[in-house]
Amino acid sequence: MIHTGDCLDILPRVRADSIDAVITSPPFGMPLDRVLRAVRRVLVDEGTCWLLLDGTPVLAEGWTVGAVTDVGHHERLHRLHPTDQPPRYVAAPLDLTRDHRVVCDRFAPMPEALVTHCVTTSTCLGDLVLDPFCGIGTTGRICSEWGRSFVGIEIDPLRVALAEAYIARSVARVVV
Repeated sequence: MIHTGDCLDILPRVRADSIDAVITSPPFGMPLDRVLRAVRRVLVDEGTCWLLLDGTPVLAEGWTVGAVTDVGHHERLHRLHPTDQPPRYVAAPLDLTRDHRVVCDRFAPMPEALVTHCVTTSTCLGDLVLDPFCGIGTTGRICSEWGRSFVGIEIDPLRVALAEAYIARSVARVVV
């Protein structure tokens, strides 16, 4: 399911402690501290939050940085956990030969191999994954292929339509 709107408006309506993992790449200039506060409320205590960011370090109250991995092109994958809470799963080290981000017009989807690593090392079958900036739906597509439930939020209606179609094609491929 993908909700159209601003994640800072939608996240307060999501039930607290209902999300097992967050996997996202926030847009540049997003107030990360506000987003992380909203995400922390919905994430289960033993959950994991994965952020793909430019070189900016993440220093957020209420979070412990589990790992930061340089994935190329001045981007880093940050694995965060709620403070003083051990993660449900201990993610294996990221061993990824990073392909270049696919960029078409203004869309820059997360690489599938990167999302697959996040999904498979921090969730199990049936877990609920949130992407509050779901873009064209890469996280949702990978979740459907690996048997995880998915909730996305995207402010751009065009991207919502693209994401829904992208995820539907994946579901059809898995079912057939």
